[in-house]
Amino acid sequence: MFENINYIELIVAGVAALVLGFVWYSMTLFGKPWLKSVGFSESEMKEDTKKNAPKMFGLMFVGAVVQAYVLSILLGVFGAGDYTSGATVAFWAWLGFIAPVVLGAVLFEKRPWNYWSITAGYQLVNMIVMSAVIVSL
Repeated sequence: MFENINYIELIVAGVAALVLGFVWYSMTLFGKPWLKSVGFSESEMKEDTKKNAPKMFGLMFVGAVVQAYVLSILLGVFGAGDYTSGATVAFWAWLGFIAPVVLGAVLFEKRPWNYWSITAGYQLVNMIVMSAVIVSL
């Protein structure tokens, strides 16, 4: 199971996650409502990113590679070798492991519901994109 991992696909999936995040959280898509939902201004986020970008994006990349690794194992366990079965496994993994965790932020951290929609939505699309990368390489 673990010996069949293609490390190039993990790197590509990690890069894809970052690119998707840049687009998803851009000010033209969901960046403005997301910033409002977490209580940051655009200038605060720019300043924080300017100071901490290497650490922030480096750790996000490592996290994305770990996520892709685990997803790759799940895809192998369930024999998902095409886009449809990969997306199906990604959806169920998202529904079971990601959507409920993000829900906790809404319920216990008093985040607005659009925070859940934006954050969980990103993670769903991200998991599907990662599964597409993994099954295609």
